Amino acid sequence: MKDRLNRLFDFQRVADNSRLASIISDTEERNGIRDGMVRLSDDDLEFVNAASAIDPRNVRDQKAKAEEEERNLKTLLNKLKS
Repeated sequence: MKDRLNRLFDFQRVADNSRLASIISDTEERNGIRDGMVRLSDDDLEFVNAASAIDPRNVRDQKAKAEEEERNLKTLLNKLKS
């Protein structure tokens, strides 16, 4: 059983596989990934914390809330000006 697992998960067997490397590189390019990293926008960086990963649902919710607050403030300012 151990030998079978070793054969299945043998990284050395695929580490130098140029076809696999090409597929990985193509996928990373299409998804905006460089060196295994995703470039975050300035808006996304606002929601990063060192304790956990970003939950995309929370980012969308927080962005929507921030946009709503900004609209509300603009509306209030316009009312105060008039």
